[in-house]
Amino acid sequence: NKIKHFESQEQRSFSQESKLESYFIKLQPVFAPHTNQHYAGAKFSDQPSPSMLPKPISLWVPVSFKPSDKEIMTFQHTTFLIVQD
Repeated sequence: NKIKHFESQEQRSFSQESKLESYFIKLQPVFAPHTNQHYAGAKFSDQPSPSMLPKPISLWVPVSFKPSDKEIMTFQHTTFLIVQD
C-alpha cells in the first residue's frame, strides 16, 4: 500500500513538473531578447549629429560678429563638446 502511495505521489510530481515545463516553454518568447524591436529611448553610446543639436540661445551669441569670430566660436564649441570628425 505504501508503494502505491509513493508511486501516485511520484506521478503527481512528474505531472506538475511537466506542466511547469510546458508553461515555461510557452513563456520563452516573452523572455527572448528583443533584437528586432525598436527602442524608443536615447542611445547614449551614439553621438547626435550636429544638425540635431539645438541652436544656441540668442542672448549667448552676439547679433553681429565677424567671420573670424565664427571660427573662434566653432573651435571653442568643438573643444568643449569633444566633437569627432
